[in-house]
Amino acid sequence: MLISIFLTGVFSGCASIGPPGGGEEDKTPPEIVSIDPPAGSTGIESDQQFVVTFSEPIEPASVHEALFISPNVENPKLSVKRNRLRIKLPEPIESERTLVFTIGTNVSDWRKNKMENSFTAAYSTGDNIDQGTISGLVFGEKATKGMVVGAWIVSDSLIVSPDTLLPDFMTQCGSDGSFSLDYLPFGAFRVLSWDDRNRDRKYDPANDKLGIPSKDIQLSDLNQGWIELFPVDFDTSELRLVYVSSPDNRHVVLRYNKTPPAPDLEQSNHVTISDSATKLTVLDHWYDITDSTRVVLFTDVQQSENTFELTLSTDTTIFTFTGSEFSDTTGPQVVYVYPENGSRKMSGKPAGWIAFNEAVADSGLDSLLYISYRDSLALSVTTWLSSNCVVSWEADTILSHGEDFSLNIQNTGILDFLRNPSSDSLEVVNYQTLDPAETGSIAGLVISAGLKDVMIKASPLRGSNKNIELVKADPDGSFIIKGLREGKYRIWAFEDANGNDRFDGGSLYPFKFSEEFTVHSDTIEVKERWESAGVEIQFGEYYNSGNRKDQE
Repeated sequence: MLISIFLTGVFSGCASIGPPGGGEEDKTPPEIVSIDPPAGSTGIESDQQFVVTFSEPIEPASVHEALFISPNVENPKLSVKRNRLRIKLPEPIESERTLVFTIGTNVSDWRKNKMENSFTAAYSTGDNIDQGTISGLVFGEKATKGMVVGAWIVSDSLIVSPDTLLPDFMTQCGSDGSFSLDYLPFGAFRVLSWDDRNRDRKYDPANDKLGIPSKDIQLSDLNQGWIELFPVDFDTSELRLVYVSSPDNRHVVLRYNKTPPAPDLEQSNHVTISDSATKLTVLDHWYDITDSTRVVLFTDVQQSENTFELTLSTDTTIFTFTGSEFSDTTGPQVVYVYPENGSRKMSGKPAGWIAFNEAVADSGLDSLLYISYRDSLALSVTTWLSSNCVVSWEADTILSHGEDFSLNIQNTGILDFLRNPSSDSLEVVNYQTLDPAETGSIAGLVISAGLKDVMIKASPLRGSNKNIELVKADPDGSFIIKGLREGKYRIWAFEDANGNDRFDGGSLYPFKFSEEFTVHSDTIEVKERWESAGVEIQFGEYYNSGNRKDQE
């Protein structure tokens, strides 16, 4: 059995080398030109030493960050002299054992140029070398070069703890996010990736993104593994209520240490507020639209200067506040409009949403909102969100393409729960409908191996427009993404298993697999008035068969 663990080494006999002097700037990364004994050698001696030769002098400390060895070796001796790395193991290698060296992309020369891709060499003290391989891609919104990829052997007692325990096998991503874990024993593996910003090979929840797989990989002599990982931020801190205040005698504000889960209609049942004599009834609640860590409660009238105690059903902590002497006399105010003022990408049938700083009592805003386009046109209020603080709207009429128009918000008549009116004013937000002549589209087919509700995203590689276009594939797998500005796009897709229109990256504690995810191997170029068709997005067994690896 092959066991892989990070080599914690010490350097000895390092030459006194400094970066080269003047001349043309060196931008060429180092490469490995040879290794002795040759990679793939079998029947090696148990006390064998290894020499790696690079194409140029390397920075010794960078090797320490980039060298992975399996099985585990305590305190090996690493000696760097110019372009040569000598590795001496302190203990003899066990008989009939596969030994693997992986040199990752953190190895650099004296100009800080890093290796483009990881290098792996395997040896055996016996006659055979394990032949399992897991290759794949770590994809993210930012560069993934140098991210650590770790694999654990799946067993009944498996506990994946990359923040405390090193995996059985490790490597690093190349410049394009690709990686390969080679010479693995056959069996089941769980593969994760993370940033490793502090270079200790462990996942740091406070600073690192973490990529969790959608499933485990099974290796056999008939099947090699392919996996794609999307690292995301995980906030592992516990949700806590940290402060309670009363801005007026009808509202109580709860301040949390981070954004709490979306309040629902039962939220008020989890809050108890009382003074020495009576219980204060919570009538409604909503997010503070300008600060998502704050939840606002709308209550019965608080007795001025009374001391109230507030408790949550999920927390034994008692919070106190003093009933306010002030009345609420201010009506609702618009605090955010989406799309933002000046947007030039509105569809022919415009739609958006408006956020107020508090709940609005009357949902019939149709008469208070209208579109100015040559003549005034009607629109419909389609959905109220977050306890009547956010309203979505849609035009009742299709507008011409490439035309200017305005959304008009007539504040007169908009009331809060206490019938306080909004300010007597008219807010105007200017837009322009998107002209199809200035855009292109991407069309294709999702081959999803039985997955349902597949979402496809097109993310521009460059330019000021960093919005990601999202569409849902039709039941037959076909899709088209319209209204894209000219440029190059990366296409990726995921199974929206929980139906929230967002990629779910899973969780570490308790462990939960991510949603199924894949990236199209090529970037797609979009041109004005042109459909980039024939894009195939492949999931599942297609990759496991090794076809994707062959493509790349």
